[in-house]
Amino acid sequence: MKLIIRTLLSALLLATIFSACKSEPAKKQKDFDAIAKELCECMQPLAEWNAKVKEISATQDEEAVKKMFDELGGISEKSYACADKLEQKYGEITADEEEQAEEALQKACPQIAEFMNQVKDLENAQ
Repeated sequence: MKLIIRTLLSALLLATIFSACKSEPAKKQKDFDAIAKELCECMQPLAEWNAKVKEISATQDEEAVKKMFDELGGISEKSYACADKLEQKYGEITADEEEQAEEALQKACPQIAEFMNQVKDLENAQ
């Protein structure tokens, strides 16, 4: 009886090892919710800047608008550097993953998702 159990266990172990060798390594699933949360944090200063510019533009205070645009370079640079770090951390979002990533971003921070869509629309228009 012990011999039969050992034989079955050995066969099972060999089958497991063989199937593990044949199968492709599993791709690491990206945590889109975590990526979205961190991207929201990266883009928050830029989105806040955008909201302030809209408010100031409505007052037609050209000097204040000019001052805000002077601040844009530093804010933009920090936001995009933060986003680049996320890409290094999680990997590039592929075309197949884009919809999942956008849904997670919309869920995590809808205002920033809308802002980023506006930026994308502007980039596409150029």
